Amino acid sequence: MRIAAYALIGLVILVVVVGAGLVIALNTVDLARFQNLASDQVEKATGRTLVIDGELNVAISLRPTLVVEGIRFANTPGAAEPDMARIARLEAQVQLMPLLRGEVRLDRLIIVDPQITLETDAEGRGNWTFGPLPASPDAGADGLADDKGDESPLGFLAGLGEARIEGGEIVYA
Repeated sequence: MRIAAYALIGLVILVVVVGAGLVIALNTVDLARFQNLASDQVEKATGRTLVIDGELNVAISLRPTLVVEGIRFANTPGAAEPDMARIARLEAQVQLMPLLRGEVRLDRLIIVDPQITLETDAEGRGNWTFGPLPASPDAGADGLADDKGDESPLGFLAGLGEARIEGGEIVYA
């Protein structure tokens, strides 16, 4: 009986130490590096610039929440507005267990005060198109990939419990 009590006390101490270490590590990590990484990945995928003017914050819990303020996404060259989208605040609550496996899955996504401008150019192309997707190595002669169950690039939205847009405006010009 005493061994079980000591084992339980040891386990509690281990959980507290690991939790405290995680909190300290996350509070000392320079999250600005991740802002640059996100901007680089978006530009690589779309050919357009993503700027995060505000800070990137993480609320540590069993369901970590990422909060980003002041997001700007560039418009196409020659468009009337320099930014296609501006978002005052974005909150994304992440599922912890998939995150520990290296997967990003969202429980909640809240977008606050987005200002989105949809425009077409003289040829009728919308600024919401980002050009053709690169052909897959598995693509056939028609350029379409064979269906092998590949995961969607928006797979992190699978199982999204709550999505909300608060305020904002969409302008179609």
